[in-house]
Amino acid sequence: METLLWYLKSIGELLWTIVLVIGCILKGIVGFFYSPYKDISDEIVVLTGGAGDIGSSLATRMARQGCKMVLLDINEERLNSICRTINEYSDVKHKAVSFPCDITNLDQMRKICDVIRTEVGHPTMLINNAGIVAGKYLDDLSYRDFVRTFEVNTFSNFVLVKEFLPNMMENNHGHIVSVSSILALKGLAGVSEYAASKAAVATFMSSLRYEISVAGKSGIHCTTVMPYQLNSNLFRGCSIRFKWVPFMNLLEPSYVAEMIMGAVLKNQVVLYIPRVLYFLVALQNVLPEKANDVLYNYLEANRAMKTHVGRGKKDS
Repeated sequence: METLLWYLKSIGELLWTIVLVIGCILKGIVGFFYSPYKDISDEIVVLTGGAGDIGSSLATRMARQGCKMVLLDINEERLNSICRTINEYSDVKHKAVSFPCDITNLDQMRKICDVIRTEVGHPTMLINNAGIVAGKYLDDLSYRDFVRTFEVNTFSNFVLVKEFLPNMMENNHGHIVSVSSILALKGLAGVSEYAASKAAVATFMSSLRYEISVAGKSGIHCTTVMPYQLNSNLFRGCSIRFKWVPFMNLLEPSYVAEMIMGAVLKNQVVLYIPRVLYFLVALQNVLPEKANDVLYNYLEANRAMKTHVGRGKKDS
């Protein structure tokens, strides 16, 4: 009798799980086209890479939504300039503040986090946007290049989440956003350390979301951003074949910032930019690996970094 009850219970759980999966699929389809926005006014937002192309645009948008913006970046001059520009807008509810810093310096970051909590308040939203790329093929890539990219792109995510998540958990309210990359799903030649660091970010965010769920904190959301190549200083000079094809155009930082903003307002878990990537990622997973190789060779994707100039390099 106990065995029969166990089987009936197991079948019931399976059927209910299938119903829930179907419900999530239908909800996801509807959400792909429309989802109500949440109110983020008065949220305290810590944004790394605030002086960058995406960061500055995103900071402006969120400040105009009523957020208290706390901007972090190593570029002090540009960071302070962006902060002043934001505060000059008449429709900004809260003054933005900036903290020039090196997010790879653990002691410095801990001190700044303490200052943020004391002077601004406990952050309710964290956006890990800072990123660098060495732009080198493996022969020229040093150990220090590899470590430095991970320090900025990956380890900083862990440090800031550890600093600000406890208060979010205590209040069951918060949102953590990390900007990864489509390269996290498939690395290409010339970006080995960058792709690896962004893959680590994506899997870290996935594990983090599940840990928050296990803790029963439904009021804390996680969003992982997976953009295509940006038209920014980070990847300046990269060559792309067929630039005239609409879905292969370089992404403008302002557009990426707008998409991130929308994902935050909808509590979206994973955001691919542009949207055609949802289809292309599915196609890539279905095709044999050799078929993917043929397509990437046709697109000359593995030669794109040959002409990379990037941030801090001189144009040839």
